[in-house]
Amino acid sequence: MACSMAPFRWSWFPFQSCAFGRRRPAKPMVCGRCATGPLAPQSWRMLMDGEKVMYHTSRSLLEVGMGDECALCALLLPWTDTRVDRTTDSEVEFTLNVTREEEDNGPSPKDAPRLRIEASSSAVWDEYCLYASPDDPAASEIITRRPLVQVDSTEAYKLALKQLNECIANHGSCPKPGPTPLPNRVIDCKDPSKPRLIITSGISSPYIALSYVWGSDASHITLLSNFDSYIAGIDPHIIPQTIRDAITVTHGLGMRYLWVDAFCIIQDSSEDKNTELVRMGQIYRDAYLTIIASSAAHANAGILHSRPMPEYYATHPRLPFHCRDGCVGTVSVFTAGKPDYEPMKEPVDHRAWCLQERLLSPRKLVYATDTLEYHCQTATVPVNNSIKWWGTERLNSLSFSLSDADITNKVAEWEEEDWGILQMEWVFVMSSYTRRSLTQKMDKLVAFAGAAEQFDRIWHTHSGRYIAGLWEKHLPRDLLWLREPWEFGWCDDPLRPRPQEYLAPSWSWASVEGHVRVKPPVDCDDDACEVLECDVTLMDERLPYGRVSGGRLKIRAAMVPAPCIISHESLGWYYKLLVPTEELRTQMTTVPPPSPNEGIIVGRSSTKEEGRVSTMQIVVRQEHMRGGLLAVVEGTDVERSLLTPVGTILLAFDSTERVPPDRAWAIVIYREDVGAHIHTEGLLVTDVDEGSFRRIGYWLYQVDRKGSDTVEENIPWLHPDTKKCSIELI
Repeated sequence: MACSMAPFRWSWFPFQSCAFGRRRPAKPMVCGRCATGPLAPQSWRMLMDGEKVMYHTSRSLLEVGMGDECALCALLLPWTDTRVDRTTDSEVEFTLNVTREEEDNGPSPKDAPRLRIEASSSAVWDEYCLYASPDDPAASEIITRRPLVQVDSTEAYKLALKQLNECIANHGSCPKPGPTPLPNRVIDCKDPSKPRLIITSGISSPYIALSYVWGSDASHITLLSNFDSYIAGIDPHIIPQTIRDAITVTHGLGMRYLWVDAFCIIQDSSEDKNTELVRMGQIYRDAYLTIIASSAAHANAGILHSRPMPEYYATHPRLPFHCRDGCVGTVSVFTAGKPDYEPMKEPVDHRAWCLQERLLSPRKLVYATDTLEYHCQTATVPVNNSIKWWGTERLNSLSFSLSDADITNKVAEWEEEDWGILQMEWVFVMSSYTRRSLTQKMDKLVAFAGAAEQFDRIWHTHSGRYIAGLWEKHLPRDLLWLREPWEFGWCDDPLRPRPQEYLAPSWSWASVEGHVRVKPPVDCDDDACEVLECDVTLMDERLPYGRVSGGRLKIRAAMVPAPCIISHESLGWYYKLLVPTEELRTQMTTVPPPSPNEGIIVGRSSTKEEGRVSTMQIVVRQEHMRGGLLAVVEGTDVERSLLTPVGTILLAFDSTERVPPDRAWAIVIYREDVGAHIHTEGLLVTDVDEGSFRRIGYWLYQVDRKGSDTVEENIPWLHPDTKKCSIELI
């Protein structure tokens, strides 16, 4: 349908009587050209049926309409800024259509209607989500809403139950809740004003679990000394607000039992804690529903307070909407761009334990900062279908939908692409987990044990044993993780000292604090490194994915002195790799420096702080020359007669720890030659007692043989005469 330019200027759209009664939404204001063109009844029917509507207008007419506060003209006018010759005021054609295409990175709900606008002679287009008030005539066709901010209202419970029941009845990828024994202890919420702890004795009943941030207050936790009194009843006044609210929600959803770790585990009994840790993953997997206190920074914060409506909703333009039944309603256009998706925005996003609690729970009611949401294996939606952009982790659906035996049969039919998807799921989950913090550092492996177990259920025949965070059959490639410092406003994560407590072997990512990037765990056919032995000692045999008290890895690989960093600047990632020339070697031997702290000036580096540029000299001392290779930060100017650049090397340290140059070694773990291109990766290690080594970092180096016939002669780990040796890492 093509809409031409109408001769008149202005139109108010009256509202017809319809089944919604006397209450009318505020009247939207549009100009007559838009009212009789792209927003006419026939146009809306075409748009809602998936057809395109063409609209011919000009910049001057759009300016007139915008001056009269026409919402559609205001949307279209910016498109003419770079596409219309203002001297001639030529005609411009717009194509409008409403799409509901599902996109992986699109808004939720997946079938949210989006108005797409495209200007003529342009490959560029933009989309705006449409939404309507629940009591507006347009609500029958426009399913999306403004955020629900009254999360403790009767409507909120009604909508939450609707999403939950829809999931259980119709989601093929989501597991169906069945009869399951209650955890050993739960809170009885039959009377929210009189909660009590009960011993379940193995009876079967649906229950709700809570995932939340504890905070520092531990005055309410169950101890041996108060256990009997909690069986009789728990004084509501000592219960933190978040848990009190969870009791309210449990009762409001028509459920009776709630599992909360602080009350249902005897916190000063090591025996009870270990027993419950073994069952922790199963508790969340079997829960009928998990309440995620996403917005609560601590247990006393609460989750049922009303949320503020984002201010930008008041700025969204409104358009008249012609319904199929003849009524005229109002749709709003989400023009604020995507609602800002901020990774790590919610307090639970910073707590390590909360990740596996989220992953293992098949159905989740999430009390977020801005609204109330429902998450499952199929859907991630606000309960009232308000508009939201997502970034959330999920376990593979096989973890929920099949038994161990059925999983084995299913994966036997998998192609490489299926394994690749699972491997990337592991990478994403690991990235999220290592960004999070733990109150007790010793929990590094155990707080991830439930998630690791679910991956193991799917690929144990493909990947072998789980060894302190790594997979046996994916060694040695699994060794090539790197500690990745983040420098974002929402997640500043600089390098930290290596923990004094023993968390895991140094070759495991679990041995360090902070964000870690892991490689996709795939088979490594390269013969650069051979794994001879690998084992760990579990602290509790009942927790095969949990804490370890020791570990040893023996490999056969090439080991050479590590490049020596001689820059003064703060350590980064990328360095210029340099080979000392014969002239420098001669000067170091024939013209020795007056003292060990002095050396030969080989270059200069410049830094800029607060508008001031400072220059520093780069000095090579005798101790730097042991390994034959030097490294300076990118951008450093060096004297070519003394140093020959041979490319760029990535040196990523695991912590703030530094070792003397003569105690740093580089082990080659992986090498791939493709034509003239050589790709190598490995570990940085330092020697410890009794001939063993400890990992301190990761390195990556790539080079082309083209233009340099001697590159392999200059780089020790590429040299054909470099021999492999047996190396023990602890």
